Amino acid sequence: MPGQSATEYGLLYAAFLPMPWLVHSKGHVFVEFLRKALPMRARAVLEKLVYLACIGVSLYLGSVALFSLTSAVAGGEYETRSFDMPKWLVFLPIMLAFYLSALEWLRYLLGRDTLYTLDPLEMEGL
Repeated sequence: MPGQSATEYGLLYAAFLPMPWLVHSKGHVFVEFLRKALPMRARAVLEKLVYLACIGVSLYLGSVALFSLTSAVAGGEYETRSFDMPKWLVFLPIMLAFYLSALEWLRYLLGRDTLYTLDPLEMEGL
């Protein structure tokens, strides 16, 4: 059924392409209980470590997707289900999403904005 494959590809694009915007707009789910239990200086260190970990994971997964994309292009591979589609089109949104998300995490790491909600005491330091 051509519709089923198109729906699967549409879901892939719909899941990955908004990912950088979710990081930018703080639209994803996270838990703050450990951060809130720490003193303010330790909170800042933990935040930076979280940002670095997110950058590392995003760059790694983006690189895996880029490798898969370039391999598919070099091999002329096609995704053959109900209709033929170049396989690199499957990896393109994944690569873009992870690399652009890494840039958003870098913005948090180097900028003044924070991913977390700030307590009034923390806001005095800004």
